[in-house]
Amino acid sequence: MLRTATFFLTTALALVVAPSFGDDGQEDVDREERMARILAAVKVKVGDTAPDWTLATPDDSRINFYDHSETKPSLLVFWATWCPRCKEVLPILQEISDSLPPDSANFYALHSFDDDGDPVAFFEEYDYSFTLLLDADGVAEDYGAPGTPWILIVGSDNVVQYNPFGASSMEQAVSEMKAMLRGPDKAPNQ
Repeated sequence: MLRTATFFLTTALALVVAPSFGDDGQEDVDREERMARILAAVKVKVGDTAPDWTLATPDDSRINFYDHSETKPSLLVFWATWCPRCKEVLPILQEISDSLPPDSANFYALHSFDDDGDPVAFFEEYDYSFTLLLDADGVAEDYGAPGTPWILIVGSDNVVQYNPFGASSMEQAVSEMKAMLRGPDKAPNQ
């Protein structure tokens, strides 16, 4: 049931994030209203302190967010193996990771809203280099992630710096995420 509800929410998110190409000004108003409703349900927003968490990796080690976020920004992506938009977004996030200097940012893939998938096999198949974190449903709920994929960039001060939701284009979101992850002297104005 949760998986089905999340799928419909994710599909709705994909439609909301897509830019409006019509000449009808009403489409833009409707899009803005939908985005506002979705963002109102999110618990952790830009400017908020990100809640701490501890999650397991596939090798059974434990990652504590605050222990690893003190010196560099972190990108968090809540994702699921069944999510079609995740399959589109994860390669883009891998490209962002590959474009940055080594160890300049943490990339955490928080597997959530997915009871049936095999996240380890998925990551091995696509050779993603992010830190894979398992059983992240509780963290997704703490953050109020409305579905998958849900991306946040958190600064080394543990304050949420950026959420690409509602960006006017994928190119804009990628550019802004790269700038945020390179450091504050290259970050876009928020």
